[in-house]
Amino acid sequence: RCEVFLRSTLAHECAHALLHSVVFEGLKEGTMCREVGKYDGQWWEYQANLGMAALLMPKDLFWSQAEPIKKQVTQDLEKDYYPSPDSVYHGCATEFANRFNVSEEAAQYRMRELNILGDLLK
Repeated sequence: RCEVFLRSTLAHECAHALLHSVVFEGLKEGTMCREVGKYDGQWWEYQANLGMAALLMPKDLFWSQAEPIKKQVTQDLEKDYYPSPDSVYHGCATEFANRFNVSEEAAQYRMRELNILGDLLK
Protein backbone atom coordinates (compact mmCIF):
# COMPACT_ATOMS: atom_id res chain seq x y z
CA ARG A 1 0.00 0.00 0.00
CA CYS A 2 2.80 2.42 0.87
CA GLU A 3 4.59 1.67 -2.42
CA VAL A 4 1.39 2.36 -4.38
CA PHE A 5 0.94 5.69 -2.59
CA LEU A 6 4.58 6.65 -3.16
CA ARG A 7 4.51 5.74 -6.86
CA SER A 8 1.27 7.65 -7.36
CA THR A 9 2.51 10.72 -5.50
CA LEU A 10 5.80 10.82 -7.41
CA ALA A 11 4.05 10.40 -10.77
CA HIS A 12 1.50 13.08 -9.79
CA GLU A 13 4.27 15.55 -8.95
CA CYS A 14 6.15 14.65 -12.16
CA ALA A 15 2.97 15.41 -14.09
CA HIS A 16 2.86 18.85 -12.42
CA ALA A 17 6.47 19.45 -13.50
CA LEU A 18 5.73 18.35 -17.06
CA LEU A 19 2.39 20.11 -17.47
CA HIS A 20 2.46 23.14 -15.21
CA SER A 21 6.00 24.47 -14.83
CA VAL A 22 5.05 27.74 -16.56
CA VAL A 23 2.05 28.22 -14.26
CA PHE A 24 4.20 27.93 -11.13
CA GLU A 25 7.16 30.06 -12.23
CA GLY A 26 7.73 33.05 -10.00
CA LEU A 27 5.41 31.93 -7.20
CA LYS A 28 6.62 31.95 -3.63
CA GLU A 29 7.41 28.54 -2.20
CA GLY A 30 4.31 26.92 -0.73
CA THR A 31 1.85 29.13 -2.63
CA MET A 32 0.19 26.21 -4.38
CA CYS A 33 0.42 23.71 -1.53
CA ARG A 34 -2.74 22.26 -0.05
CA GLU A 35 -3.56 20.29 3.05
CA VAL A 36 -3.14 16.55 2.69
CA GLY A 37 -6.44 14.95 1.75
CA LYS A 38 -8.10 18.23 0.73
CA TYR A 39 -9.01 18.61 -2.91
CA ASP A 40 -11.22 21.43 -4.11
CA GLY A 41 -11.31 20.53 -7.80
CA GLN A 42 -8.51 22.75 -9.08
CA TRP A 43 -7.87 22.17 -12.78
CA TRP A 44 -4.14 21.65 -12.25
CA GLU A 45 -4.78 18.85 -9.76
CA TYR A 46 -7.21 17.17 -12.13
CA GLN A 47 -4.65 17.37 -14.96
CA ALA A 48 -1.87 16.09 -12.69
CA ASN A 49 -4.04 13.11 -11.73
CA LEU A 50 -4.59 12.33 -15.41
CA GLY A 51 -0.86 12.75 -16.03
CA MET A 52 -0.06 10.44 -13.13
CA ALA A 53 -2.36 7.79 -14.55
CA ALA A 54 -0.78 8.13 -18.00
CA LEU A 55 2.76 7.85 -16.61
CA LEU A 56 1.99 4.74 -14.55
CA MET A 57 -0.36 3.08 -17.05
CA PRO A 58 0.80 3.71 -20.64
CA LYS A 59 -2.04 3.80 -23.15
CA ASP A 60 -0.97 0.90 -25.38
CA LEU A 61 -0.17 -1.37 -22.45
CA PHE A 62 -3.40 -0.44 -20.69
CA TRP A 63 -5.46 -1.12 -23.82
CA SER A 64 -3.71 -4.47 -24.34
CA GLN A 65 -4.97 -5.56 -20.91
CA ALA A 66 -8.54 -4.26 -21.32
CA GLU A 67 -10.24 -7.20 -23.03
CA PRO A 68 -8.49 -9.93 -20.99
CA ILE A 69 -9.37 -8.12 -17.77
CA LYS A 70 -12.98 -7.49 -18.75
CA LYS A 71 -13.38 -11.14 -19.81
CA GLN A 72 -11.77 -12.45 -16.60
CA VAL A 73 -13.80 -10.17 -14.33
CA THR A 74 -17.07 -10.98 -16.10
CA GLN A 75 -16.39 -14.74 -15.92
CA ASP A 76 -15.46 -14.50 -12.23
CA LEU A 77 -18.62 -12.54 -11.43
CA GLU A 78 -20.85 -14.88 -13.46
CA LYS A 79 -19.88 -17.75 -11.13
CA ASP A 80 -21.97 -16.17 -8.37
CA TYR A 81 -24.58 -14.00 -10.09
CA TYR A 82 -25.40 -12.02 -13.20
CA PRO A 83 -22.82 -9.21 -13.24
CA SER A 84 -24.11 -5.65 -13.20
CA PRO A 85 -22.25 -2.92 -15.12
CA ASP A 86 -21.23 -1.43 -11.76
CA SER A 87 -19.75 -4.70 -10.50
CA VAL A 88 -17.84 -5.22 -13.79
CA TYR A 89 -16.54 -1.63 -13.63
CA HIS A 90 -15.29 -1.98 -10.04
CA GLY A 91 -13.93 -5.47 -10.69
CA CYS A 92 -11.97 -4.18 -13.68
CA ALA A 93 -10.65 -1.22 -11.69
CA THR A 94 -9.44 -3.60 -8.99
CA GLU A 95 -7.74 -5.86 -11.53
CA PHE A 96 -6.09 -2.96 -13.37
CA ALA A 97 -4.89 -1.61 -10.01
CA ASN A 98 -3.36 -4.98 -9.12
CA ARG A 99 -1.67 -5.45 -12.49
CA PHE A 100 -0.22 -1.94 -12.65
CA ASN A 101 0.48 -1.60 -8.91
CA VAL A 102 -1.61 1.56 -8.57
CA SER A 103 -4.63 2.56 -6.54
CA GLU A 104 -8.12 1.71 -7.74
CA GLU A 105 -8.78 5.45 -8.00
CA ALA A 106 -5.82 5.84 -10.40
CA ALA A 107 -7.05 2.88 -12.44
CA GLN A 108 -10.51 4.46 -12.61
CA TYR A 109 -9.00 7.75 -13.86
CA ARG A 110 -7.27 5.88 -16.67
CA MET A 111 -10.31 3.75 -17.49
CA ARG A 112 -12.48 6.86 -17.80
CA GLU A 113 -9.90 8.83 -19.76
CA LEU A 114 -9.45 6.04 -22.31
CA ASN A 115 -13.13 4.99 -22.22
CA ILE A 116 -11.95 1.43 -21.70
CA LEU A 117 -15.34 -0.04 -20.86
CA GLY A 118 -17.44 2.14 -23.12
CA ASP A 119 -21.07 2.02 -22.05
CA LEU A 120 -20.20 0.89 -18.52
CA LEU A 121 -18.61 4.27 -17.83
CA LYS A 122 -21.56 6.43 -18.83
